[in-house]
Amino acid sequence: MMTLGAGPGTRLLLPLRHVARRKAATWLQFCPDCLAGDDAPYFRRRWRSATRISCWEHGCGLRDRCPGCGNGIAAFAQRDLIAQHFCSRCGHDLRIAARVRLLAATRRKARLIDDLCRFEAARGFTARSSLTQRLIDLPHAISPAIPHALTQLSVAARIGCIDRIDGGLTLLRHDDIATIAFWRDRIVRVGGVAKTLEPLCESVCRGLSMQREGCRKTHHADFYTDGLDLTTLRSAYAAVLARRQKHRNARLANRPLASASLQDAITTAIP
Repeated sequence: MMTLGAGPGTRLLLPLRHVARRKAATWLQFCPDCLAGDDAPYFRRRWRSATRISCWEHGCGLRDRCPGCGNGIAAFAQRDLIAQHFCSRCGHDLRIAARVRLLAATRRKARLIDDLCRFEAARGFTARSSLTQRLIDLPHAISPAIPHALTQLSVAARIGCIDRIDGGLTLLRHDDIATIAFWRDRIVRVGGVAKTLEPLCESVCRGLSMQREGCRKTHHADFYTDGLDLTTLRSAYAAVLARRQKHRNARLANRPLASASLQDAITTAIP
């Protein structure tokens, strides 16, 4: 259900631990609206990340406490075989939990942070980047009085941390590696990976004499709702590469062959 492979990004996963005493820390998050909309309710793997504080599809904050008994969510610690959307301790239906409201600015900063993490993972920057450690140390950077790492905080505390950083993500934006710092700064300034890739998409579309409408907007819940369709971008880029290779092959086919005497000289020179 919630298992993830090993990798640099696993340092930002919320710990799953269950202690018998009341209100033990188990940072298993959920969106009530997502669970309510499922035919068979389940917990998403993306909810395991400490940087994920909201549901992009429904625009509400995530929860990590049962509204019925106040305990942490421990779907993995069931005594009886029950559906995952019921609290394993009191049986409360998590689908009817009240929505957690977030400021639009807080949601925007959380999306930018997630974009930075996903972009650096896709580019293979994560192992060399300082971003993961900066995020883990974010609570202490905001207030030295907070001794805990980001992964040790409840979702309410993490919402508070992200709410308190500025819109330019000054605490997260810089890096010792110039290339990583460049892309991180660009993504934050333009407002996300989708907007960063938009000029590239338009350039590719112009090269293929495509209409701008060819870059359809995506409504995928796990990407920007105002972003570009990356499938279209990848297809256009592949078409450009194929056309370039076709031209290269045509040039090679039309290149005049070496004279027979030159070919004989080359054959003689090679043992």
